[in-house]
Amino acid sequence: MREYNAFGIFSHIHMFWNGTMDGVHYIVTGAGGAPLYAKPDEGGFYHYVRLGMGADGNISVEPIKVES
Repeated sequence: MREYNAFGIFSHIHMFWNGTMDGVHYIVTGAGGAPLYAKPDEGGFYHYVRLGMGADGNISVEPIKVES
């Protein structure tokens, strides 16, 4: 991923995480209804994600919490 300056979005891990590892920006979004893998303050909340892209190419990431 780093070699090609890729951007990753992954969705089978049942939680939310938005961060950088080894210089690569990752988004983990997979909390749509299955049992969660983490505590709420660690990304374990039901959600969907709204992505946006600015004119400068920057990507915004907004998790929208969904009450179960």
